[in-house]
Amino acid sequence: TGYPTKVRELSWDATSRYLATGGSQEVTVWDCSGRGPEGTRPITLSGHQDFLSVVRFQHRGKLLASGGADGMVYVWQLRGRMSSLAVHEAALAAGVTSLVWSPNDQYIAVGDESGGVSVFSIS
Repeated sequence: TGYPTKVRELSWDATSRYLATGGSQEVTVWDCSGRGPEGTRPITLSGHQDFLSVVRFQHRGKLLASGGADGMVYVWQLRGRMSSLAVHEAALAAGVTSLVWSPNDQYIAVGDESGGVSVFSIS
């Protein structure tokens, strides 16, 4: 049916089952298996206090990272159709502008509005 704000970010998981979208303060994850997400209720991941600037699934795993204008970085583990768990969080001094998983999915590198780059181990 649409969003109250612009969709700014999109990311598919490795299996093409889940599509993560961001544009407001929440990450919305759609289950696109079967006939797709129409008529289904998405998974909503809350924690950010300002709009999302990036959402990225791991290359091969089930973890999803989100970064926002609030400077927060969350790593989420999807646990079925309706639940999730934040398994890692970090606060940066400035808003998140970019985020990328390492090729082995063990680290995320995060760029921020002050020009900084932070690298976090995700284990």
